[in-house]
Amino acid sequence: MAMNDSTGALKEMRSLLATAPQNDSYNIAMSGLFQHYGMSDSALYYLDRAQEYAPDNGIIYLTRAEYCNQAGDSAGYEQQIYNALTAEQLDVDTKLSVLLSYIRDNMALEDTTQRINNLFTILIQQHPHEAKIHQLYSEYFYAKKDFKGAIEQLGYSLDVNPTDADGWRNMVILNMMDDNYADAIKASEKALEYNADNLDLRRYVAGCYQQMKEYGKAIETYEIILSMIDSTDLEKLAEVYTGMGDAYSELKDSAKTVECYERALELDPINSGALNNYAYFLAQRSQDLDRAERMAALALKDEPDNANFIDTYAWVFFAKKDYAKALLYIKSAVEKDEDNHLLEHYGDILWFNDEKEAAVEQWTKALENDKGNELLQRKVKNKTYYEK
Repeated sequence: MAMNDSTGALKEMRSLLATAPQNDSYNIAMSGLFQHYGMSDSALYYLDRAQEYAPDNGIIYLTRAEYCNQAGDSAGYEQQIYNALTAEQLDVDTKLSVLLSYIRDNMALEDTTQRINNLFTILIQQHPHEAKIHQLYSEYFYAKKDFKGAIEQLGYSLDVNPTDADGWRNMVILNMMDDNYADAIKASEKALEYNADNLDLRRYVAGCYQQMKEYGKAIETYEIILSMIDSTDLEKLAEVYTGMGDAYSELKDSAKTVECYERALELDPINSGALNNYAYFLAQRSQDLDRAERMAALALKDEPDNANFIDTYAWVFFAKKDYAKALLYIKSAVEKDEDNHLLEHYGDILWFNDEKEAAVEQWTKALENDKGNELLQRKVKNKTYYEK
């Protein structure tokens, strides 16, 4: 074959098959060779022979699936994939490899039918205690952004293999993505049983506490991280101090907030997160706005497509009463992300650019996703701007 000698290749294959005419593997190999040379009728003949000698060989179904695929027979391809995945003699790893390829093909075609779910159901019925099947099913749900489905399947996998540290870490991330912060913390605690030195897990916990508005617990977690972190890892130290600054800001402890942000920038002067968050903190209080502008500009230079950083830059100009420039940047931020926080800022800036109706429209859009926001409620109800 390497020498492009098709006659010689077929001759050698026939010699091999002559030694054991009923060997299913040899017949499958012969079929593959004919298929390689575009001789589909002969390829099918040897596939039929292989199946006659070994009707339960799952590899035959995979070979048939490839044959149907090359022939453009989509219905036949589907049937042979199904046959392969339900074949008792095909090992689990091979089935998962086949299913993964099948999933990729179907997702590329934006297939939303139940076929993939049905195949997973069959595999789970065949191998109920195989963690790898549930892991792949979880990844499939994740790819579809169905986080609840991904969490459920990963939970089954962890029931089978509770010492899977990576599995627990993924469970943390999935719960955070699904806004289940309390469950994410529980999963983190379980994950830390197997990997107590994992600083990322502890940072996830701190982030979850902040999302739950339990800022005191977030700060306690950050303190634990500081006691564990390598003193030479200035970037990570700066990130932790930035997180602590964010938490203290929410607790209205301005002195501690400034202390943490200053410490973060002392350790890592170009840390974009610290620069941005400190700039926003100053803009909210209309303090040291020239420095806030410089810090926001540096952060934005590092991450020019970050909608939150663009919003901070806009908000600094808003605090400086440069409403035209603020409007220019907030429009850019909202084009990238219509988060309700950004929409509220958009409305505020529109108001001071004398676009009152447009301002109320943006506040209304923000309120749709943040119905408990009392300040937004007042703005929409009374159609006027209020300071925080």
